[in-house]
Amino acid sequence: MQITTNDYDKKCHQLKSRQYQINEHIKIHLKSDETFKITVNTVSSIACMAYELFESSKIEQKRKLINYVFSNLELEGVTLRYNLRKVFDLMLDCSTRSEWLGHKDSNLDLRIQRPTYCHYTMPQ
Repeated sequence: MQITTNDYDKKCHQLKSRQYQINEHIKIHLKSDETFKITVNTVSSIACMAYELFESSKIEQKRKLINYVFSNLELEGVTLRYNLRKVFDLMLDCSTRSEWLGHKDSNLDLRIQRPTYCHYTMPQ
């Protein structure tokens, strides 16, 4: 059985159309990947400076920061019970895995990284 020119042209058009759709999806994913990397880097940098930022903030800013990080704060006697918001809970979960623990970067760029490194640990 031979393929007709009309069938060939139709199939070629379908494949080119699908190729265009796939290329558009790839572009979207590449842009999202870059945005995600920038966001993670920013959050990580802020997390590394959280203590200093908190200490130097005014009371209203401290309240906003606490509300941003924690949900369901509850005081039971002298014990503070809390839940972390989802993103911070995931970050804390990653801190227990050795492959996610911070290390000094061998390609340290002082414009975007602090010379000291973060090492998140779980309280015992």
